[in-house]
Amino acid sequence: MNTKAKDLDFELNLLPILSVLSICICFLLTSAVWSRMGFIGINQAIGDLIPTSGRNPDSLFIKVKSNGQFQIQWKSGQDSSVLAEKMIQPLRAGKVDWSTIQKELSALVVRAKTKTVIVMPEVGVNYGKTIQLLDHLKGLALQIGLAPAIKGLR
Repeated sequence: MNTKAKDLDFELNLLPILSVLSICICFLLTSAVWSRMGFIGINQAIGDLIPTSGRNPDSLFIKVKSNGQFQIQWKSGQDSSVLAEKMIQPLRAGKVDWSTIQKELSALVVRAKTKTVIVMPEVGVNYGKTIQLLDHLKGLALQIGLAPAIKGLR
């Protein structure tokens, strides 16, 4: 009977586990910072997740047209009828007069007594113009919603 006693001391190399864990923590911290920096606070303008509260308030709609025009509409919350409308043409060479847009929008905000603005870019609109418009609207302390156009629907 030649029996050897088994060694009960088991050796486990923890260095690879700690290396993978430290890489995961670094990735988590880096991605959390970048996701927060790329955040623009806008509300959902259309869809099933809109908070409903009975009567809809009057809203301002800004349609960004593919030809460079901006159409600003003040719509009633009861029946969606257009109460006021203003069309703003771009300047020469496709440049946008942001001061005119801010002035017209500020005047309509005072008249409509609303803080809700829904931006509706058409299909094919320059993405940069839409982002510039959102930046200018943030400066007016408005509630901004974004409702992109769906191809084939009006």
